[in-house]
Amino acid sequence: MTESSLQDRFEIIFDDSAYCFTTPSNIRYQIIFVDYTNVLNISAPIYMLTIERYISQKCGKKYDSRIQNTILHIIREFFSANENAMISIYDIDDGRQANRKRLFDSWFDRYNTCLIKEEREVEINDRKTVATLLYSSTNKHQSELISGFNQIVENNFYC
Repeated sequence: MTESSLQDRFEIIFDDSAYCFTTPSNIRYQIIFVDYTNVLNISAPIYMLTIERYISQKCGKKYDSRIQNTILHIIREFFSANENAMISIYDIDDGRQANRKRLFDSWFDRYNTCLIKEEREVEINDRKTVATLLYSSTNKHQSELISGFNQIVENNFYC
C-alpha cells in the first residue's frame, strides 16, 4: 500500500482498544485487532481483524474513498509496527460476504506491496464464507501461521 494514495482519509481516534472514525453521513467504524495467538496455540503473534459499522440513521450508499483509505491505513500501520499476522472472516449476517470478499480482493490487488494472502472456505452456522490470513512476506513464522490458520478453519473457528 503506498502512503501517497491513502493520504485522503478520516481522522482516526484510538478508543478503548479500537481504531474509530466517523464519516460525514454519521456512520461510525470501529476496527479492532483481537489477539488470537493463544487461541491458535502458536508462538507467532496473530490477530483477528474485526470491522464494525454503526449506522445511526438511514443514509444512502454513497461511495467515499476515504473509508477505504482509512481502513487500509490502519491495516498498513498494524503491519508496519510489528511482525504480526492477521486473520479475518467475511461477515455472513446479511448474506453479502461474497461482495465483501470482492471488495477486499480489489483493495489487496491494488495496494499490496509485501503481504501474502492465504484464503480458505469455511462454513459457519451452515453458511459459507471465506477466512483470510495475511502476513508479511518476510515473516519468519509463515509455516506456523499457516498451520494454526488451517487448524482453526478445520474447526470452523470453534476452539
